[in-house]
Amino acid sequence: MVLTSDISDTTDIHPKNKKEVGIRLANLALTETYKINSNLVNGPLYKEIKIEKNTVEVSFDYAEGLYFKNKNSRQFEVAGADGVFYFAEASIKKSQVVLMCKKVDNPLKVRFAWGNIIQSDLFNEANLPASCFITE
Repeated sequence: MVLTSDISDTTDIHPKNKKEVGIRLANLALTETYKINSNLVNGPLYKEIKIEKNTVEVSFDYAEGLYFKNKNSRQFEVAGADGVFYFAEASIKKSQVVLMCKKVDNPLKVRFAWGNIIQSDLFNEANLPASCFITE
């Protein structure tokens, strides 16, 4: 799977930048099928969360060089037992995203870039976007 949320138009499911889509797919094939490409070819993919009091640490595969496109993110949300999601303050600590939300005392669930037209703002060192996810 390659993600194209960063190069697609939010109102059209078919990205106009076909060349970049082709490059991403070719790099993935060279790595996964032919084993001749050692570059990072996947965007960050959700791995797990660890909850400690009111803080959530989100881990990803392919997380080398994580960064937010706009220095901070408003795309992470957390929910408690009631299932109501609130935006969380997000920061990057090494290859993890740390979340805090004053409205949720005991977070249990996390979601990222959860919406029909949201373009991911979390990238890795290969400038590839993270996939949206929900931890339910």
